[in-house]
Amino acid sequence: MNIYATYATNLEIVEARKKIEILFGLALQERESLYFGVYYCVGDKYDGQSFQLHHNRDFDDNEPLKDVPFSVLLEVSRLSVENEKLFATLDDFHLIHKEYL
Repeated sequence: MNIYATYATNLEIVEARKKIEILFGLALQERESLYFGVYYCVGDKYDGQSFQLHHNRDFDDNEPLKDVPFSVLLEVSRLSVENEKLFATLDDFHLIHKEYL
């Protein structure tokens, strides 16, 4: 069973990155795109678990998405059940979407 999940937080993106790296033993790489601006990621979303941490912005008007009152989003593809349990221990991250693929 593959789980795709989106978590949200109001932590600063750098602080959120540090928490994820420590909890999961990862090294998120800084990237930049026209759509997301600066964001952090690790893994391959097509082959194994991946994490992508980015600002919550509607890039048409540079404002947060109106239906998601958090400043930073973390998208995880192929989330393992073990890592899903680890996320449940974090007070700063809130599950806002989950799909079984």
